Amino acid sequence: MTGNGDKARIIAEIVPRANSRPRCSGCGKPRPGCDRMPKPREFEFIPIWNIPVSLSYTMRRVDCPTCGIKVEAVPWAQGKHACCDIYRHFLASWAKRLSWKETADGYEPVLKNARYCFFKRRSNLTIRQATKLRDLLKYDLKSISALALKESFNAFCQYGSPRWAG
Repeated sequence: MTGNGDKARIIAEIVPRANSRPRCSGCGKPRPGCDRMPKPREFEFIPIWNIPVSLSYTMRRVDCPTCGIKVEAVPWAQGKHACCDIYRHFLASWAKRLSWKETADGYEPVLKNARYCFFKRRSNLTIRQATKLRDLLKYDLKSISALALKESFNAFCQYGSPRWAG
């Protein structure tokens, strides 16, 4: 476990089994190894009690007769991903559990009963709708950008003369 102050984290160093042959990342077959990478690679793992965990492993290079010299394939990660497969599955399962309602809670009170604020002209808004529209303009939403575009196009259509338009 390493840490400086509040940034504690766990690093598990992984060592390959003695006399094991690395698997080629191209064809997946065990092949003779030729050397090791100069620095160990770190793979993020599932945090334990909110402490980040990473696996540190010095990758071996494989001398494959069919694929050439490749970096070995490891069972806990695929390709150049910096996260372990199990951690990616863990994050995906949490993402599935979050409902759209929980995700949209930040904007729900603002967008509630705001539909007619977008469709009406500003001159035809009631006081309550004008207040709602003023509150909506504080947020950077796509619907707000569409409203600004509609208003600028409406202003362009109401120009009295081409000279006044600029």
